[in-house]
Amino acid sequence: MSPNVERPFATASFTLNEVYYRESYSQWLHHVSRYRHFMAPLGWTCVVMAIMAAIMGPRPEIIATTFLFCGAVVHCDNYVARKRWFSDRRKSKTFNGAAHIAFCDDAIWLRFPFSEGTWVWEGVEPIRQTRLGLFISPQKGAALYVPISKIEPRAAVSMIVTKCR
Repeated sequence: MSPNVERPFATASFTLNEVYYRESYSQWLHHVSRYRHFMAPLGWTCVVMAIMAAIMGPRPEIIATTFLFCGAVVHCDNYVARKRWFSDRRKSKTFNGAAHIAFCDDAIWLRFPFSEGTWVWEGVEPIRQTRLGLFISPQKGAALYVPISKIEPRAAVSMIVTKCR
């Protein structure tokens, strides 16, 4: 069953560039990630606890050092994970490539720099809508981010979201 690509009810075209990946990561961090968005506050909490332990603790050198070490590890892990994610995207052959998506009645048609395919609506997980975009996932763990600003017509966003409920 191939989708009727000539008659999509909505389309989206965008470039897989630095701006796209920054928005995608930001939206993923705040709306999809289960724990990563808690890492920065946790790291700062550990640093504050280290300062408090150094000032008021009965054995300040041990407790303060432990909290400071934990805070540093959490911050470094968060920083390194983000840098690695962006670095992997920049090194990809698809970086700065064009992505085209057609939302049809029976499926989603996708075309990327080195691949083309369809996702049947029945196989797509419920779509996560954020303020700036949609996370469309054909399976748990993998998702495609589509900026709402690139979807035409804009009124079709609610139709796209309800297709997978």
